[in-house]
Amino acid sequence: MKTFYLATAMLLSTFAATAQTEQGTININGLFGSNSGGQFQSTDAFNRFKLNVGANVGYFVKNNWEIGAGIQTGFNTLKQKAPFNDLFNLDKSRSITFAPQLYSKYYFGTKQLKPFAVISTGYNWQFDRTTYNGVTTKGRLNYLNYGGGAGLAWFPSKKVGLFTQLTYDRLYSDMMDQGALNLNFGVQINLGKK
Repeated sequence: MKTFYLATAMLLSTFAATAQTEQGTININGLFGSNSGGQFQSTDAFNRFKLNVGANVGYFVKNNWEIGAGIQTGFNTLKQKAPFNDLFNLDKSRSITFAPQLYSKYYFGTKQLKPFAVISTGYNWQFDRTTYNGVTTKGRLNYLNYGGGAGLAWFPSKKVGLFTQLTYDRLYSDMMDQGALNLNFGVQINLGKK
């Protein structure tokens, strides 16, 4: 009898994983951790707060192949503490980033735990506000981002999936060209088939 229950549980978990990545399935997913994720840092010299989150909608054009689009947003503040604000002449700074993006993921296997490959691209608008010696200046920076990597998704049910991914992302504009390695965590919710 135990063998029957174990076999049934394994069959249902395989179905749950297959249903999550079946052609025609739509999901929404949230991502946390990209480009420094969430961070609060307090030292004798400054306080810094960073938060980056993303929300996406994906559609499986074929079994295991998802294409999607979404928005990444970021918020970063830095405030110098006395007497360090006099040394660096920086009182505080703030930047807000808004980045629409496109992505594609390909999942491997039919089990509850599925590795995947991912590529993405997007365009970022960054708005900065900095105060030096009581004088505030505003700036704006636009840049392209693109990258790729690999991850692992776990589907404990037909409706919910948890994932982590490690990506290398490039940020490019006429003023910069830099790369970053990012570890991200996320949740996806299966909305069913279209």
